[in-house]
Amino acid sequence: MSTYKINIYKIWWEDKDDFYVGSTKQRLSVRMAGHRGIGKKNKNKQKLYRTMNKEGYGYNFNYVLLDSKQVANVDEKLKLEQEYIDKLRPNLNSGRACYDPTMWDDKERKKLPRPFTKIDIRAKLFPKGDIVSIPEKKSEDMPKISVNVS
Repeated sequence: MSTYKINIYKIWWEDKDDFYVGSTKQRLSVRMAGHRGIGKKNKNKQKLYRTMNKEGYGYNFNYVLLDSKQVANVDEKLKLEQEYIDKLRPNLNSGRACYDPTMWDDKERKKLPRPFTKIDIRAKLFPKGDIVSIPEKKSEDMPKISVNVS
């Protein structure tokens, strides 16, 4: 089985208590440049990027490598990241890194966000309910064409 190396990292600011934990298979400097770029676009609603855009925070954050391991797939990567999130309790992570139903009891599972449905996606795309529906054409709705061949 082939594996690849992932890095678990922490982002923080010198004089702030807020921090973020993430994982990547990229070099850390490349991933940090990605975080700065997303933050500067100011379009993302995740806590990390909102915090970067707050006065006094900015894009000059610190980062440190917490761990580096070989994993076989994305699930293993996310589970390892989640272990660090559970251990360190960062306040800028917007959600869980992974969803593993075997990890929690029923009470905890009910607190987790459910997977997106078409209705959820429509609500996000059209928050004011301005959904334009295009009716499907059925064969009985199609005009009948008769051709006389003589």
